[in-house]
Amino acid sequence: MILCVPRPMELRLARRQELDLKKRLWTIPAERTKMRRAHVIPLSRQAVHIFEGVLEWAAGDLLFPGARADNRPMSDAAMSMALRRLGYTKEEHSVHGSSFSTIMNERGARYDVIEASLAHLDPNETRRIYNRSAYLKERMALMQDWADLCDEMKKRSLRRVAIEKLIS
Repeated sequence: MILCVPRPMELRLARRQELDLKKRLWTIPAERTKMRRAHVIPLSRQAVHIFEGVLEWAAGDLLFPGARADNRPMSDAAMSMALRRLGYTKEEHSVHGSSFSTIMNERGARYDVIEASLAHLDPNETRRIYNRSAYLKERMALMQDWADLCDEMKKRSLRRVAIEKLIS
């Protein structure tokens, strides 16, 4: 979720045939997106690695089945509940890309590229009609930068925990 920043429903209902790990792309069909248009998500090396593991583990077509049946997706509240159990409030973090957007905007990434990564439409209707760019090449670089940054944050967090254990 954190590496691809799809909407929760898009991840919950993800299917094997949507992934092209060789091209490092995940194509979510239009009927499953909020804006009713296909959304292509460039996959970082880290996301490809995770999806490779998921594909080995998933028994059926669904990549993220529920606990009770392989042919039914996980609950629509599962990811939000996981965040709450980790101690994040609704105001601090949402499942769909709030950290990604905030951090990458602060790091100077292009607004259009961030918004395209989140499958958001341009609020300017005229611009939206004329600008149909998917920014795929830039989004590939952005998603890799994001994944590398997530790895770095994870390392820093693990170091902090290790230091805290040594001190206590």
